[in-house]
Amino acid sequence: MIQHLQYISQTPETGTHIDAIEQVLQAGGKWIQLRIKNKAEAEILPFAKAAQALCENYGAKLIINDYPHLAKAVNSYGVHLGLQDMPVPEARKIIGKHQIIGGTANTFEHIWQRVAEGADYIGLGPFRFTRTKENLSPIVGLEGYQKLMERVKKLESAPPL
Repeated sequence: MIQHLQYISQTPETGTHIDAIEQVLQAGGKWIQLRIKNKAEAEILPFAKAAQALCENYGAKLIINDYPHLAKAVNSYGVHLGLQDMPVPEARKIIGKHQIIGGTANTFEHIWQRVAEGADYIGLGPFRFTRTKENLSPIVGLEGYQKLMERVKKLESAPPL
């Protein structure tokens, strides 16, 4: 089941992504995204294995950011792809049908792009400014979310792309 709230990992002031993930799991988090940027897959693999083991222990779902091969290797719940990452259909060929694929969207058109590509869920944002992204897309904000959701709800089917 896809949760409405997803923790996206980051390095805490002290410790590692794994330390932060464990704190979230202890607090009841059930949907975790391991997001480590600017590292090779081989460097991220130990973190992915550790995060997957923790999520299994806590009955949570792990999503791997950007790397379908890693998601497959650790048998995570799925992978999340940004707009500049591998296309959803290409990732689907790697991970198969038993894992899910999420995709980032920043606009109404991106939402339908993700639907057309076959994404299982959409991560809409950014909600507000963050220093964790190098090339931050325009801020959506609360009003932007409300307008986008109103627009999506008015449609009976996806518009042509």
